[in-house]
Amino acid sequence: MKNNLYIFGCSFSSPYHEETEEYRRYKTFCGGSFPNTWFELLSNKLNLNLINHGIPGAGNDIIFNKIIEQIRTISKDDVVIIGWSFLSRFMWANHKSKKWVNMNFGRNHSVLNGDEDITEDTSNEIVFNRTSNGTFQLYTEIINQRMELINYISELVGFKVFY
Repeated sequence: MKNNLYIFGCSFSSPYHEETEEYRRYKTFCGGSFPNTWFELLSNKLNLNLINHGIPGAGNDIIFNKIIEQIRTISKDDVVIIGWSFLSRFMWANHKSKKWVNMNFGRNHSVLNGDEDITEDTSNEIVFNRTSNGTFQLYTEIINQRMELINYISELVGFKVFY
């Protein structure tokens, strides 16, 4: 029985998404099919089953939540790769949908589509708080604490984890 390669992260770790115009143009440019991704190449090279949980635009909170959702499926001798995302991305609870919304940011401004239940000014203030010199270290400490927890679980279960 083959072991698994688990991938967690943002778009740098996610499969191609043909529903976007950008990816459709890239597929055409590549002659009608996508090339293998880095994680597909790695799973083939290591002879591991690929289980990909990469989510385009995901922030670190969503990535960590996805790891927690899947942690009981990871077995001894599996390999886990976690690609943490930008600190400027965060989750926001939407009052209308009662769901988490992932807040993603482009060139110094938030990308809002109207469903977030948050103003652009508020989201920009949160990004400033998360990325300014005075508080940036606090948010990186959260990532370090999460890695300590994942490392501990990795030792208990016996899987390998890479960041």
